[in-house]
Amino acid sequence: MLLIMLLAYILGLVGDGQVLQGRKTFGYRMPTDLVQLIVYITLSKIYLNLMKGRNNTSLYLLIFVIAIITLVESNSRLGSLTLLLLIPYTIFLKRKIFKSDFQISKFTQSILKNLFFIGALLSYLVTELFIRYPNNSVLEFINQITSARLTNNRMGIEFFGYSIWGQDIYTNISSFFKGWFYIDNSFYVFLLSYGLALLVLVGIGYRYVVNKCLKIHEYIIPFILLVIVLDSLIDQHFYSLEYNIFLLTPFSTLITYTNEEGLK
Repeated sequence: MLLIMLLAYILGLVGDGQVLQGRKTFGYRMPTDLVQLIVYITLSKIYLNLMKGRNNTSLYLLIFVIAIITLVESNSRLGSLTLLLLIPYTIFLKRKIFKSDFQISKFTQSILKNLFFIGALLSYLVTELFIRYPNNSVLEFINQITSARLTNNRMGIEFFGYSIWGQDIYTNISSFFKGWFYIDNSFYVFLLSYGLALLVLVGIGYRYVVNKCLKIHEYIIPFILLVIVLDSLIDQHFYSLEYNIFLLTPFSTLITYTNEEGLK
């Protein structure tokens, strides 16, 4: 689908979507959304390659090229950096996970199981500290390198407050605010828009999936989900099935890979 879109863009059949400061979208709606879609597709491909023991050299080259193009043409700094970091991370996973003596400590297992809640708590604490200490140099630096994500979180809290059952923030805000406002943190999308109740429910489901994987020694999924949680600190697509295909993991039949027996 991305290739079809890119071909249509090259032929002039579609133009750039919501252009921000001259950043190209290559036919997609927004540059950051495009790169995040590529991140999730790449994670899916990495998972399949690791499970089937495929060579990743061509994938690494493709990731590098796409990351550089999106960085230069779309100025998607955080998304492009995420793509580049996936290369050494995948190399690390391949070298470590498939060792016969590979083990995970109970402490690490606990972190992996509760990482979704840890990400939510970290997002909350950093945002609340930014509200309380707006002139703090460290928090100002974090806000700057994340393209004012903390500022938008603060605006969302001031405009709507936290919600237990959810609220339609984007429709409501158009009636009294005409400036730029966009929540680019998945945990704050839950806290402000979808509601705390759904965040807790998703967190429980996340813990269930990771716990099940660890019990059958299927370590790839937990470490892929680790990337997704960290990425969700600066991206709002965790909850979007059209991006995050790993949301289907609880409904799938988990498979295991062993060096002796192969894929089964």
